[in-house]
Amino acid sequence: SDHPEHVYLTDFGLTKKSLSLTGFTTVGQFVGTLDYVAPEQISGKPVDGRCDVYSLACVVQETLTGAPPFQRDDDMALLWAHQYDPPPPPSGLRPGLPGAVDGVLAKALAKSPDDRYETCLRFVAALRAAASGI
Repeated sequence: SDHPEHVYLTDFGLTKKSLSLTGFTTVGQFVGTLDYVAPEQISGKPVDGRCDVYSLACVVQETLTGAPPFQRDDDMALLWAHQYDPPPPPSGLRPGLPGAVDGVLAKALAKSPDDRYETCLRFVAALRAAASGI
C-alpha cells in the first residue's frame, strides 16, 4: 500500500438526537457525536469528505490537548460553537507544541468546507510536516 500506516476509529459513540432549534419550525433528526460534528452537518448543508476532515481534526485536537475543540454547558451552545466560534489553538493548552500545528488544525477546523483540506490524507500530511518542523 502507498499508505501503510492506518488508524481505525470505531464507535464514535453515535447517538440520535432530536433537535428543535430556535428559528426553525420543524424538528430535525441528527445522528452523531456533538463534540466532532462539522458545521455543515449541523446546518443541514450538503456534506462530503471535508466533513470527515473536520471530525478528524476534532479528534486530533482532543488527542493533543486532552479536550475537544469546543466545550460548552449544553448541546445548543456546543452546536453554536461548532458553527461560529473560532477553535482555540492547541498550543495554548499544550505548551511546547509547534506553532505550525495551530495553523494546520485551524485550517482543518475551518467553518467552511471550502477552506479545509480536501482530504484527510492531505490534512494528515500537513499535520506531520508541522509536527516535525519541516
